[in-house]
Amino acid sequence: KQSMLIGICDDDKKNISFMETSLKRLYPGHEIRTYTDPEALLKDAESGIRFDALMLEIIMPGMTGTELAKEIKTLFEGTQVVFITSSEEYAIEAYSINALHYIVKPITDEKLEECMSRILKGLTVRNAIYS
Repeated sequence: KQSMLIGICDDDKKNISFMETSLKRLYPGHEIRTYTDPEALLKDAESGIRFDALMLEIIMPGMTGTELAKEIKTLFEGTQVVFITSSEEYAIEAYSINALHYIVKPITDEKLEECMSRILKGLTVRNAIYS
């Protein structure tokens, strides 16, 4: 089973901590990088770090999660994006970026599991296409 790199970006440290802890418990063996600043994540991606999946809060200071996703997708077409937000009003914009999934807070293990099953399915398809 292939290991993947998951990036989490949220300006709320409690959310990051919950997602990182849950993902490590539910899906051990995958690398997780966390960011509170979207610019820092973008800088890593521009330096060549290729994320398999990103979980992005939409509403962040400086750069929104949707803006960040657009930037990343110009670098790596195959990166799967999941948006996390407290508001459903961004769902349409999220799907215009081909978001894989959209999690409305509060984040739960169940929501993360549903999200990860989509990411893992998508990764299998992507590897078939891009390899």
